[in-house]
Amino acid sequence: NGHVFSDQLPNRILLAPLTPPKQPTGWLFVGMVLLGLGIVATGGASATRALARAEGDTIGAKRAAIDVWTGVLLLALAAAMFAAYVYYLRA
Repeated sequence: NGHVFSDQLPNRILLAPLTPPKQPTGWLFVGMVLLGLGIVATGGASATRALARAEGDTIGAKRAAIDVWTGVLLLALAAAMFAAYVYYLRA
């Protein structure tokens, strides 16, 4: 139809200011790993502790309780890392 459109711009466009700053995704990844380890440790040790208590094995129950609290500690660390990541995103 005789119309010509030129897509060349007279000035350069800088896209660098439009890109988001780098984010600490390592914190999120480590938090997810800690969450997984905490879930596995707490879940497995809870069953072991319950079985040891049912059988009257007090030493086994105490050992499994250590594993349960270690798993709970890992879950708390994972929650703290997620909170730090969210705090960084909001800052």
